[in-house]
Amino acid sequence: MIMRLPIQALTWELWRRGQRLACLAAAITAGCSLSALLVSDKARVLENFEAIYYLLMVLSLALVFAIFHQAESNPGKKWHGFPYRFFTLPVPTWLLVGCPMLLGVAAVELVYLAWAKWVFGVLAACRA
Repeated sequence: MIMRLPIQALTWELWRRGQRLACLAAAITAGCSLSALLVSDKARVLENFEAIYYLLMVLSLALVFAIFHQAESNPGKKWHGFPYRFFTLPVPTWLLVGCPMLLGVAAVELVYLAWAKWVFGVLAACRA
């Protein structure tokens, strides 16, 4: 696969490293969304299980944060930090740092909006 832009290469590496976490966060969000939609007594669910929904939302957001974590560790060298291999690329440092940050902010916003609309929006409709 030929990468034409450094942003594509960085995005592809983030996806390759974090696709399992992304699928897990999406599964948690989708499962809670389906349970909120399919349950018949939404007021009872909101009263008894609201804390569990909030806990699962925080877990899915933490998984999204973990996807965009760029630091690596090497126990043999007792080193932890930004990967050295990124500095061999012919791109500016602001791009190496800014691309994962902007993608991370966008992903966190999307996950939060999904929770707000599809889970808590559906459950809050029963209060009105």
